[in-house]
Amino acid sequence: MRSKYALVHKHEVTVNCTERGVLLFCVRDELPLPSYKNVLVSAYGVRKAITVERQQMRAVVECDEEIEKNRQLEQRLASERLSNEEEMGLLKQRRKNENPQLLDANKALKVEWQDLGRAHSRIRCKRFCTSKRATKSEKRPKNSHA
Repeated sequence: MRSKYALVHKHEVTVNCTERGVLLFCVRDELPLPSYKNVLVSAYGVRKAITVERQQMRAVVECDEEIEKNRQLEQRLASERLSNEEEMGLLKQRRKNENPQLLDANKALKVEWQDLGRAHSRIRCKRFCTSKRATKSEKRPKNSHA
């Protein structure tokens, strides 16, 4: 029996193959249209539930991956903080050790600078005094009494 059309409760359905036509012919009397609609709706619901479940599984996997990434980033951050704290401690210690040496060097330079200032003022004074004496002796009339 090769039918292209089968009647299902006054609804005409196109059948692509004879097996479907025979199946619809057999089911026509056993499964009323409302029940058939319920089966279709149920199948749609099952497909939708399966789709939602798959999406949920993907979301769970993505969430787990993001949690792992977050954990790795937190570990990296903690190690960076630790290394930065160690580096800052070393720099503070180095500055602490350098500070007294720099203070001593500063004192020594101040003393040297003051000594240079005194020596310079003595030299200026000698020059000034010597040049004053010379000008005074030039201004004085020479004694012809001797």
